[in-house]
Amino acid sequence: MMKMEFLNKNLLRWQWRILRRERVVQIAVGLLLLACSYALFNGFTEANSQQRDVLASQAFQNALFDKTRQTLAAYEQKTPAEEGARAAPNAAATVRDELANFKAVLPPAPAAPLAVGQSDLYPQAYYYRKFNDDSPAQATVDGRSLSNVFPQKLTANPLRLLTGRFDLAFVLLYIFPLLIIALSFNLIAAEAESGTLALFLSQPVTLGTLVMSKTLIRFALVAVTAILFPALSVAFVGLFTRHGLSFWRLVIWSLAAAGYGIFWFALALYINNRRKSSVHNALTLAVGWLGIVIILPVITGLAAQIIFPVPSSLMIADKERAIRTEAQEKATHSTDLLRTNFAARFPPQPDEKAASPRLNTLRNSEYLSVPETDDLLSDYFRRHPEWKQHVTYSRMIFAIQQARDEYIEAQLFPLLEAAEKQRARQEAFVNVSGLLSPAIVLQKVLSDVAGTGATRHQNFVRQFDEYVRRRNQFFAARVFQGQPITSTEISDSLKFVFHEEGMSKLLQRVTWPLLLLLLLPVSLMVWGIRIYRKPSLTETRNLTH
Repeated sequence: MMKMEFLNKNLLRWQWRILRRERVVQIAVGLLLLACSYALFNGFTEANSQQRDVLASQAFQNALFDKTRQTLAAYEQKTPAEEGARAAPNAAATVRDELANFKAVLPPAPAAPLAVGQSDLYPQAYYYRKFNDDSPAQATVDGRSLSNVFPQKLTANPLRLLTGRFDLAFVLLYIFPLLIIALSFNLIAAEAESGTLALFLSQPVTLGTLVMSKTLIRFALVAVTAILFPALSVAFVGLFTRHGLSFWRLVIWSLAAAGYGIFWFALALYINNRRKSSVHNALTLAVGWLGIVIILPVITGLAAQIIFPVPSSLMIADKERAIRTEAQEKATHSTDLLRTNFAARFPPQPDEKAASPRLNTLRNSEYLSVPETDDLLSDYFRRHPEWKQHVTYSRMIFAIQQARDEYIEAQLFPLLEAAEKQRARQEAFVNVSGLLSPAIVLQKVLSDVAGTGATRHQNFVRQFDEYVRRRNQFFAARVFQGQPITSTEISDSLKFVFHEEGMSKLLQRVTWPLLLLLLLPVSLMVWGIRIYRKPSLTETRNLTH
């Protein structure tokens, strides 16, 4: 009975004929199609830019590895007489420095064209380079800069950073509801104001049937324009580019957008049921859009920042600069002590240069002890007792560099860890507050599905941190063990490769927000349809006048 009451094919055809003849509707739908097309163009352009950055980084690193491998292979073919007195290029410290100065780039997300995200908040690349005393602290908004790892500096139009990028997520969040409001603010008010509502209701058609027919045909129109068209476009373009995405990501994205649209239709049903004028309905829905899409997310973000404040990037940069200066002073002091002790034990001969073959041989063969007054090296070998034995002058220099970097990381890590915890608390607060605004929930789901949110960036940073530590441990062990690096060991295992998370983890994160986006709007829609009843003669007259 319910299905027969609320589905009328004749009314659907009639409503479709009216909508497609409305010039305003044609203009609105055309503008939305243009907005979606331009947003998709921006999305693919940004994804292509990131892909070029990834390919350039990979090409640079491959060339670096090939050059180092060829150098080692050529050196391995030399006889001892041909080697000369120069430092061996296969020394672990030398190879480590040769393979430094590269950039790890986060590849384009699996569905990056759908939502570009905010790369000003989440740097897409980190540099790994040899320590340089003149290198300035490069703390960005996320404030991350550990040891030899520096975030990529980003420059962008300040207005674009303020408003966000014009991508498909922007269209769905802000423009999509406006089209729904424009199509649904006068579901019954137009007939009431023109005096035809009473004529309609005198026929064997209920008010619920009329409203449902109008709502369904309008939902189908906006769904095809803002959901089906972009989804098919992305799927089609993905067949010919590197930016193909999985079927399930596209399904989740479409369901989230549909749930968001149903919410706005449900809100329009409730406003129309109040039996006010078209102007009143339009103003009420516009205020609702302003509050739900603009004001509530802003208030939620400000509240999260006030309740869980994160240290400013300027404060982090100042502390980082002070820590690096202190670490360099400690390293200089350790180097001076080492040189003094070495000169006292192996005094240079008259007119002998500091880089003479004899002294170079002594630096690489004679074992030295760590000075008791050297706090930096003492702490380092206390953490790495396995490397304290058989330490030469050259290995001690390497140890000073390692100790300096570890000191910087040890001092910076608590500060950055505290900032990360505060950001996690902010995100949790915003997620809970998302119950007040479906726009917040949609933004989270779209960024997770597109892979341009905080979660994927945190995974990228975690993998890169693990890679840097694993790389440093590999070369440090070879230096202190005195083992050279062979050409066959310069393989892809020493390169950074980002590994995407599995689909199961994505589903775990988006299941509850997606259910919230679907069940709540559908429940509101069902409730909104059921509350419609045939207005009394008095109400009809009030609407008419």
